Amino acid sequence: MATKTTRAANAQRRATKAKKRNALAQQIKAKASVNNFSNPKTKNMGQTKSGNAKIEAKDIRVGISFFMNHPKVGHQVIDFATDLERFTTTYNHVNQSEEYRYSSKYQFHNMMMDLYVSDAPIDEIFFTIAMHFLVTFDSVGAALKSNKFPNYGFMIEPVYDDFEAGMVGTLDYDSWDYGRITRNAA
Repeated sequence: MATKTTRAANAQRRATKAKKRNALAQQIKAKASVNNFSNPKTKNMGQTKSGNAKIEAKDIRVGISFFMNHPKVGHQVIDFATDLERFTTTYNHVNQSEEYRYSSKYQFHNMMMDLYVSDAPIDEIFFTIAMHFLVTFDSVGAALKSNKFPNYGFMIEPVYDDFEAGMVGTLDYDSWDYGRITRNAA
């Protein structure tokens, strides 16, 4: 069977594919806006009224922006994204006791600032250390326990010479992502 290769036939195929993509995107958006899942951080994770659906903690998004500022290096915004499973595992590990949390805050702040001012790349190691520092703040635990958002976004501006100081903001992932895209577009 021969396929028409005229410009009109190609345009028609592109238009049909675009319509299918738009319809699929609308279906996905409609499914995402209805959240009848239970709290994903409890033992009843993913159970609905019908009992069939399942949502995994690895499917819940967490976005993190570090607004780094240091006199030697200057200002830079570093964005990372992860899943709730990794984030809560880190949170639970760091917050196992008050003493460990306080010690972690000091140690991970120093490591993060040392990496930032060095020629080390901003990579997975930096992100892991910075995430360990972020979860030491009380506002992060309050946000996780509030269940206010289906997905999370955190913004933090650590102070380079004071490990206890830092401005932490919490919002939903979509707002965080919009801010990230807007910053990167500018």
